[in-house]
Amino acid sequence: MRTAQAAARGPHLRHPSRRHVPPYPTGPPSARHLRATSDANGLRVDYAGRVARIARVYQDGGVDRAKRGGALVRYARRQLLGLSDIDRKQVGELLLSHLTGKGVR
Repeated sequence: MRTAQAAARGPHLRHPSRRHVPPYPTGPPSARHLRATSDANGLRVDYAGRVARIARVYQDGGVDRAKRGGALVRYARRQLLGLSDIDRKQVGELLLSHLTGKGVR
């Protein structure tokens, strides 16, 4: 319960030096966090370390800490990358028609 003196000052405001940090990433990590690996089967580009965990939670949803030592927060799934099943089928059909010379016109 607030005191009469606190009520007279108005609503509580944060100290100006305390910046509000949203409890979720504001966008995908930058390219400096990428790592590339390759083997005989191909090339793979993905995020490394802590950034990989943040990207995975941001993409697939899940539970993570909003800040170090903070409370656990459940994040909704926000799929940013990837193809749906319908997209995959359409790409496969277009590729097949292109390779066989029976292009869709």
